[in-house]
Amino acid sequence: MTSPTFHSGSNAHNGLPGGAGNPLNFGVYTPPVLTSGLLVAYAISWSSDASSPTFSSCTLGATPLTHPSGCLATRGSANNWFQTDLFYLVAPANSPAAITLTSAGTTTYLGLIVACYDNVDQVTSVGTGATNTGGTTAASIAVGSVSGDLVVGVFGGSVGAGMTFTFDQTGRDGFADGANSVDCGMGETPAVGASTTLSGSWSHTNPDWAASGIALKGTGGVGNPALLFLH
Repeated sequence: MTSPTFHSGSNAHNGLPGGAGNPLNFGVYTPPVLTSGLLVAYAISWSSDASSPTFSSCTLGATPLTHPSGCLATRGSANNWFQTDLFYLVAPANSPAAITLTSAGTTTYLGLIVACYDNVDQVTSVGTGATNTGGTTAASIAVGSVSGDLVVGVFGGSVGAGMTFTFDQTGRDGFADGANSVDCGMGETPAVGASTTLSGSWSHTNPDWAASGIALKGTGGVGNPALLFLH
């Protein structure tokens, strides 16, 4: 078995969409040259809809990313929804393409972090998705896993300007958008058995937060991955 490894990183993308169902183009992204590579896009949204919206798609150029089940986390109530989710693409091409995220509602804010990993199984790339939500400073998510996996996840929160998330494990990327009161952090930890926890804390008392996570599988069996993030 070969465990995945972190490849490289960059900043997180964030922005405001034009309206209901409109795709938000985060600009051109060129995936690096990867060995048994996997691209993961971590999505964050805040919405003032009466009912909670969903993420409908994420694309790299004309290529749709896979949207695994069990990864959409929703926190809030009518007119104040906060969500996290993820998408992935096996063997992304090393060529520039626009990366686009679409919400199925009148989402007020969309954010995106993109990460790339080496040495990920190209057939069974991920495990079962997991979510958690809360309203406390401490936050955590338990993800189903086996020894050799790399467990990755994103925490998104909404409360006020300048809030940040600090991982207890390895934090890789994130952003704090004080103007829109949307903040997030993305990170990872090697699996420790049948259930692996990602955890950390917010720099604000009792924010609304949501978290999505999944286990990445190594090549030649179950393995440990690596990441690359994008702004």
